[in-house]
Amino acid sequence: MIDQILADLDRAIQLEPENAEYHYIRYSVLIDRGQTEAALADLDRAIELDPSTAQYYFARSAIRQFDDQAGASRDRQRAVELGYEEPGFPGMPISLENLTRKSDWDKFLNDPPAPQRIKEKWRLKCLE
Repeated sequence: MIDQILADLDRAIQLEPENAEYHYIRYSVLIDRGQTEAALADLDRAIELDPSTAQYYFARSAIRQFDDQAGASRDRQRAVELGYEEPGFPGMPISLENLTRKSDWDKFLNDPPAPQRIKEKWRLKCLE
């Protein structure tokens, strides 16, 4: 089934290569399959096509946080500028570096943060 979804997304991108949302959707499938490099390439393309969508930057920051902390930080900042509200404890945004100590992890599990929110409701334009 995933192979068919990827084939359909590849075809959609072939028909509409300038549609950022198709690249974003394919990113989500590729990241679930562990194809990080290809997923990152799709996020880069989505941002290139539509640099005004906070979701794209936040998703890319999640991938970058492992090997490019500065890039991840810039992407999170850009997402916030575009309307993304990061979840977290007061004064402690959620990030892997903040959950490395057992006490932080226990606090996270016992008192999870509020769901991620977008100031302005975001929806795939292709579904409207």
